[in-house]
Amino acid sequence: MARARSRTTTAGTAPRGRANNRPQVPFAYKLVLNQWILSLFNVRRFEELAEHLRNEALEGLDENNVHRFHHALTAQLFNLTELPAELLLEYDQNIVRHTQRLNERRITRGEEPIVWKYFQYLALLFTEIYLDRYFRDAAGLRQSINVQIVAKLEELKGLIQKGEMKPWEFRGLRAIWSKRHLYQPLLYVDDKTVEISPVPLNQGERQFIEDLTAFHDGDGGFFQGKELYLLRNLSKGRGVGFFEASNFFPDFILWLLIGNEQRVLFVDPKGIRNLGPTDPKIRFHTTVKEIEQRLGDPSVRLESFIVSNTPSHTMRLLWDMQKSEMQSRHILFQQEDQDTYVRSMLEQSLA
Repeated sequence: MARARSRTTTAGTAPRGRANNRPQVPFAYKLVLNQWILSLFNVRRFEELAEHLRNEALEGLDENNVHRFHHALTAQLFNLTELPAELLLEYDQNIVRHTQRLNERRITRGEEPIVWKYFQYLALLFTEIYLDRYFRDAAGLRQSINVQIVAKLEELKGLIQKGEMKPWEFRGLRAIWSKRHLYQPLLYVDDKTVEISPVPLNQGERQFIEDLTAFHDGDGGFFQGKELYLLRNLSKGRGVGFFEASNFFPDFILWLLIGNEQRVLFVDPKGIRNLGPTDPKIRFHTTVKEIEQRLGDPSVRLESFIVSNTPSHTMRLLWDMQKSEMQSRHILFQQEDQDTYVRSMLEQSLA
């Protein structure tokens, strides 16, 4: 039998890079309708549906002219409020009828009949759902999409107003709560599905917040007689930047208070693969000590740290420098030292 082929890129395929080398957001994640369709199945990603259908034995029809894909879906995704099994079966039978008409003509011309692949079946099923909703009640379709978005944002607003630090996530947007941060919450966006102002946390920044919070909440002994505060720095033009370091704006400012003394740490989680060992951001740990001397306040000490998500073995090859020497330059390695780098940073600031 002929296998239906798709000329378009399917979900999960590696995206092509852009001319400016910024990672391209998968097209499927930009579509509001795509996200709405997936929500009807109570899943976030296309792969969560596809994983139940990839077995080639599920291709084709059963003895009752029902797609085996339909049986696999309803067996895994039962009690769907928006898509009961009877409605999914109705959509399936529409697909069967249209496919049979196509195949009648193909067989007449001596061609093999079409048998849909799993991703093509899901695309046809999505089309059936959308067209059914659109032609039955276009206004209701628009409202259901808008209501879903607004309801989740109102839920987040309510949590903020009540001061409840509970997990919240919606379509790649996640609220990060940290008692040490001076305002709540910080927002993290997975795959840049929405735009936020100020700019949301990236993955390295999110992990730093989570690692710092975990260390603070899990190691009370270290903070005995100390207070810890954290603030996410704003971007150029509004935040704290340093002309001496080529207008360097570190991502976070961390205060460690010990009695009447302050340790002010400028922390920047980032990849350093494209930086050299003499880059102003890398050398800022020495520059900031010059600023400290000009400040002339013995109760305030300034420190700077780069939290690298580039592994040390990669940087050892690029810089011809051992990890210990990089650490002496206040470079911490977020992934390989995840359980220890926060303590190491704070201990260095107290030395």
